[in-house]
Amino acid sequence: MIRSRSLPGIWLAALVILLTMTLAAGFSASTASPLPGASVPPRPNANTPPYANYSYSPAGGNTTTLFSFWAKVFDQEDPVTALEVHWDWESDGTWDTPWSTEKNATHTFDSPGTYWVLLEARDTGGLTGNQSYPITVTNPPPPPPPTLEASISATPTEGTLPLTVAFSSQVSGGTPPYEYHWTLGDGAQSPDANPVHIYLTSGNFTVWLIVYDSGGVDFHQDTLSNVLYVNVSRALVNLSVVPIVEPVAAVGPGTLQFSSTVSGGSPPYTYRWDFGDGMTSAEASPTHAYASAGTYLITLIVTDSGGHATTTRFSVTVPGAGSAASWTWIGLGVLGGAVAGAVIVLAAQRIRKRPPAP
Repeated sequence: MIRSRSLPGIWLAALVILLTMTLAAGFSASTASPLPGASVPPRPNANTPPYANYSYSPAGGNTTTLFSFWAKVFDQEDPVTALEVHWDWESDGTWDTPWSTEKNATHTFDSPGTYWVLLEARDTGGLTGNQSYPITVTNPPPPPPPTLEASISATPTEGTLPLTVAFSSQVSGGTPPYEYHWTLGDGAQSPDANPVHIYLTSGNFTVWLIVYDSGGVDFHQDTLSNVLYVNVSRALVNLSVVPIVEPVAAVGPGTLQFSSTVSGGSPPYTYRWDFGDGMTSAEASPTHAYASAGTYLITLIVTDSGGHATTTRFSVTVPGAGSAASWTWIGLGVLGGAVAGAVIVLAAQRIRKRPPAP
């Protein structure tokens, strides 16, 4: 009976010892398993730093280049609009822009070099993240040379064959020395700055100059100031044909000596004589004997090396056989005319034999 009365006290002492040991082990009422049906509030999440990155353009430049930067930031707890950024253009420890929610920026570097551009982002909890990239900046290129310009002139710009023309060029700008390419219109070319050319054919020639500078810039024929025209006309071809009648017997046919003097045009010349009796000659001063008396129409065609021809005609009378009277007849015929740009002057002379002295 005594044992049964002391049992509750023993259990009470054991419970007190158990609670004491539990508290000593660091447990609290809040960490104990909840009772069935009780609600427990969620544990708050820890703040994390923001992510920071950026892109820029162009990839490189010089001290006149305006670089553009675009920050790319985000945070697990804050929206992008709430995040702030600032920039250190030289990574020298001094921030060059204040904190701002504006994510884009521009900058020009004053001196050449390689710069590590640093971006730092900050969230509303004060945590930060950063990123940096190198950018190479060079000196600006030298200014371009003045515009290459050229003009040409010629003296004279017209005349008759053969025509000697002196060309001159005036070139400025670009990067000397210059390279010259003349096209003179008649198939000739020249690399000289101021060439002299002789035109041996007639025509209206287009002359132009192409100039290259040492940088490869060209000033060419599409520009009117370095195109000109040279007009070369055919010269007058003056032909003088003087038939000489040798003394002939009163009973025989005549023998004529023809001569011609040619000037102008483009030598050498070619000749074609037609003596009116079916016979021809290609000599400059032919001799021809007529087989019978009569009046003959003489035709002479002279052609220069440029293909320009001129034609003239005149008549010659050959005395017949058995003519009892000696005669002196001088017939001077002059025919002047512009035929294919030429003038021919012809003369014919016949000498009659004087009668014998009494």
